Order: sequence, then structure tokens, then C-alpha cells
Amino acid sequence: MSIATVETGYVGNLTQDQEEKLLQLWRIFLRSCDAELYRTDTNRSGQTTSTTSPKQRRRLFSLSWSEDTSKTNDSPPVPAKLLSELEAMKMNAQEIKLIQQVLTKLKPDERRSAFFAMMKQDHPDTFLLRYLRAEKWNVPKGFVKFVSALEWWSKQQQVETEVIRKGELHALQQSQSSTSSNEKKDGEGFIAQLRMGKGFFHGSDKSGRPICVVRARTHKPGAQTEKALNSYILWNIEVMRLLLVPPVETMTLIFDLTNFALSNMEYAPVKFIIECFQENYPESLGYMLFYNAPWFFSGIWKVIRGWLDPVVAAKVHFVNSVEDLEQFIDRSQIVKELGGDEDWTYEYVEPEQDENAQLQDTTTRDSIMAQHQQIGEELFEATSMWLSAKDKGNMGDASQQKDRRADIAMRLRENYWKLDPYVRSRTLLDRIGVIQAHGNIDFYPVKEGQGESKEVNEKDVKAVVDQVDPVDPLSLGIFEVRRCHQRYVQQIGTRTSLKLSSDHSDRKEAWGAVPTSDEIVVPFAAIDYLHSALGDEGFQARTDGVLHLYEEPEKVFALLECKARRREDALPQVQYQEAAQIAAWVLQKNHPETAMPGRIFLISHDRNEITLTFGTLDRHYRNFLLGKTHASRFLTLYEYGPFRLDDASNMEQVACIVLAFVLGVGKGR
Repeated sequence: MSIATVETGYVGNLTQDQEEKLLQLWRIFLRSCDAELYRTDTNRSGQTTSTTSPKQRRRLFSLSWSEDTSKTNDSPPVPAKLLSELEAMKMNAQEIKLIQQVLTKLKPDERRSAFFAMMKQDHPDTFLLRYLRAEKWNVPKGFVKFVSALEWWSKQQQVETEVIRKGELHALQQSQSSTSSNEKKDGEGFIAQLRMGKGFFHGSDKSGRPICVVRARTHKPGAQTEKALNSYILWNIEVMRLLLVPPVETMTLIFDLTNFALSNMEYAPVKFIIECFQENYPESLGYMLFYNAPWFFSGIWKVIRGWLDPVVAAKVHFVNSVEDLEQFIDRSQIVKELGGDEDWTYEYVEPEQDENAQLQDTTTRDSIMAQHQQIGEELFEATSMWLSAKDKGNMGDASQQKDRRADIAMRLRENYWKLDPYVRSRTLLDRIGVIQAHGNIDFYPVKEGQGESKEVNEKDVKAVVDQVDPVDPLSLGIFEVRRCHQRYVQQIGTRTSLKLSSDHSDRKEAWGAVPTSDEIVVPFAAIDYLHSALGDEGFQARTDGVLHLYEEPEKVFALLECKARRREDALPQVQYQEAAQIAAWVLQKNHPETAMPGRIFLISHDRNEITLTFGTLDRHYRNFLLGKTHASRFLTLYEYGPFRLDDASNMEQVACIVLAFVLGVGKGR
């Protein structure tokens, strides 16, 4: 059995050296955004330039890019204080010169503004780490790439105002203009690409990355203006970023070359895509798959490969069949047009004339943006205190500020999604329910007409609920961990996509059981419901992983379940699924020890929260599920949580509980 390892270099899994590089990048960025250093600065020759105006409260970002937020054009590009810190980091003259040159591209307030605007819902450290990893942890080069991307995004391409804010409805309105103009052609070209489905998002790969499929055969050089084509590319990249739900940070890009001809080839947009991903949205690609490439594409690939960074080139794979695609994506997630089982076809839903009405509500926008600015100020303050504590060697204070920053980052994300309807025009994925409120992503949203059957299903389930007195899991004695036992914790293995099926059959899946809620006990007769739904065919339930002792991989001690959505937004369906998984687990040959209280254990990771579910049952329950006897008591589930991932004390509690459980089932080994 192989043990999966988590790659370093990402938030939550940084080596000491990587964290130090991140700290250096933050130090440079914070200093470069401090307009006060530019207003009063002593140059290296000892001369002083100062302003006589009163000190102003610094702003993180303005309400528009056109607003003149700083009057520092004549100030030195590298203030003396920042210069001394760069030298203290042992940067050479050439590296300092590169930083000096890039600082002229944006004013201090513009850098802050572009940072928060381009970052969107991303974690601030995640955002910066992309540029560090792209430059192989070279801090000066990472900073230059980072600031260059901010300037490219905010000024050169004006992505926020020209792409994100205008979007699909604006393009449609342009295309319907009665006058012949370049704008009309831009709109026609943009909306035509959407209607034909030149590129679309659907499903996720085995690592949870959103999948984008590009139908290369639909591209006709010259059929759209260069602006329409580039705007369409940027539009899709920005949509992709909205689909990245932590801890997922990258996408899988499939170029479908089925029926691709030389007449479809155009190098300019390919080069633009490469520029976007390598220079401005680095570390956003997980895989780039070329599917069903014709024989002549090898010559084209030789040209394209020469433009790629070796790291990006290593992510490219050529696949010629659905079996090849299955190395990266489950067949159930591969759409039928690529040979998979997913019965889904791209259909474009036209924009509605009033779907962007909230963009005009500037009062609400400004109010939420002011909140975002305040949270951003807190981030900069906490980061400065984190840096200061590290400099002084005060690890306790540094850890405290690190925890505080994690909370701030979560608040920034949540606040962005409040702001989102007031700064971003709606997309196809908003209209069909894939992108939902609060940043929830669901590639399989419930369609109209399905609600009635869902309500009937829930009524049937509730009919078998038989409430009994709860048993307090705290009395099970599994929550106290003696410090001397901590070193005996066994290594935990994780197996993904474990199938739990009954002994009768594995021909049909069932996701039915009885809902539970936080700290409420709900026992149930699962077999009654499952048999009524499936007859004698049996059922199976799938989990995302299991916990077992290293030396006994065949013996499962706990189930793991992961969801991208928040738990409260998926109730009660997620509880139906989890209860069915537990019922199927009890039917396994290596089933949990039913005589031992608390041995039913399920860990649920729902977006940014952990929920722990414990279950109790008597020794007759398994025979009851098999239809061999009656049960005096049914399975009873106790749900505790949520424990927030960004709350250090919450995570300490979860760690102690899981540790206690592992020591218990391992009998101290």
C-alpha cells in the first residue's frame, strides 16, 4: 500500500525555508505599499524629501482604477528603508535594480488596490505563493512577476472593468447594436464563442480540479476580432478562478483535438493563453491534456513547447482514448463527447436583461467594499506583527498572529462573496446554478421539477425514525489522551474512492438514511428504508477515504467524507449519504466492532469545517440489516461540530479526539 504525501509549498504545508521566503515577499510588498515611505524619505546620499501635507489614513484600494489615489510620481522608486531591507536580505545590485524597475509600474495605493481586486476570494498567502513557486522560490523574481501581473491585470488588460464587470450581457447588447462598429464586432465575436461552446466547464478530475474542455475544431481564425478572442480567454480564466474551492488551487485543461484541422490553427491566441498562465496566473494549471491529436499536430507541438516553461511543459499529457483520460478523471466525470459516462451536453443559456441589476447599486457596493477594505487593513497589520514577532524570535506571538491571519483570510473570502454580485457580471454558470451564493460550487445543481420527489423521499425516510434516549459519547472514555501515549500514534493510510457494498449485490447505489443535526441523536431502521427503495438487490455506498492501522489495511476503523460545499448548505442530503455509508460499512466482512460503544466513527470535511459523527448500535443490528433477526435498538448517530479549519483551538480539539480514537482502536500500539 502506498501512502499519499502532501506536496510542500502550499498554505498549511510550508517548510521552514519556504515560510521564510513567503515572509520576505510579504515584507517587500508591505514596504512597497506604504505611501508614507515615499512621502518622507532619505535617499542614500543623505538628502531628505518630505511633504508638508498632514498624514492621511492609508487606503488599501480605491473604488475604481481611474481614481488618482497617490501623488507620488516624483518620489524615489525604492525608499531608503525598503532599500536597506533588501540589502539585509542579501540581494545583489541586479536584483535590487529589477525591483526598482517594477515599482515604477504602479503607485503604492495602486499596488494595494490591484492586490485585493485581483486576489478576489483567494487566500492572500495562496495568491503570493503562486508567484514564488513559479520562480522556484527566488524572492526578487517572484516579487517582480507578482507586481508585473498586478499591472498587467489592472492597467494593460483592465480585466476588472473591461472583462469581469462587462461580461456576457454587455457583449450581447453590443452585438445587438444597430450601428456597424468595432464594438459591435467585438460583441458578436464574444457571444458567438459562448453560443458554440468553444470552451466549457463541467465536472472535476480525481484531485477535485475543475475541468475546462476546449473544442479546438470550433475555432476559425479571423471569425472574431482579436479583442473578442482575448476577452473570451480572460473571461474563462476568471470564471475558472471562481471554481477553485480550497484546498484546490489548479484546473485541468483539456484541448479536444477531435476533427481538428490545420485551418483551425492560430498561434497568436495560443501564445496569449501561455502568457496568461505562465506570467500572470501562474500555478493555475494542474494538467493540460491534448485529447485525440491528429498526426500533424506533432509539428505544431514542437513550436508550442518552445514557449513553455519546463514546469508547465511537465504538466502536458497526450491522451488518445477515454481509457487514457481515466488516468486523470473518473469515467463518470468525463462527458460523453469525450467517450465518458457523463450524459451532459453543453447548452448556452442567454443572459437576462436584468441579471446585472446589482452592479448599479453603488451604495451597497461601497458599503461592502468599505468592510473589505477594513478587513484588508487588519490583514496588513497582522502580517506586519507576524513579521515583527519572527524578527524578535517571539514564536508564541508569531503563532498567535499566524492564527489571527488565518481568521482574517477566511473573513476576506466570505466578504468577497458578499461583494461579488455588485462587482461581477453574471455568467452562464451563475444562470444554471453551478456558481451559487457564498461561493458554493455544484456541477450538478437540482433542476426545476426535482424538488417534489425530494420532499416525498424525505417524508418516507422520516416515517422510519424511532427516537430513543441519547447516550452521551463523553462517557465512552475516548476523549482523554494521556500525554505519554502520543508517541504511539500509528501512521494513518488513506484510500480514496473506497466502495462499501452489501453482501447481497453491488448493482445499485443508495444514498438514503435518516438526517441528523448537531448534538441531536436520531436512531433509524436503515434496512426498512433501503429495502423499500431497492427490494432485495442490496445497495452500495461510496466514501472518500478510510482510516486504518498501517499494518492492517483491510480493517477499516473510520470513514472519511469530503465535500466542497458547506455542510449547512447540503443538509439533509449529506446526512442521508453518510448514514447509508455507515449502514453499508456495518454489512462488510471486516465490519466495526459492534459491541464496542463509539466504534462507529465518521469524519466529515465540509469546505472549511470538520464535523465528527459517532455511532452506537447493539450486537444484533448487523443481523437485523441482513434480515435475519429483529433489533432491540437501532443505529444511533451523534453529530458534533462544526469545528472550523481556521480556528486553532477547534483543530486542537479535533486532533485530540482523533488521536484518542486511534489509540483506542490500536490498543496503545
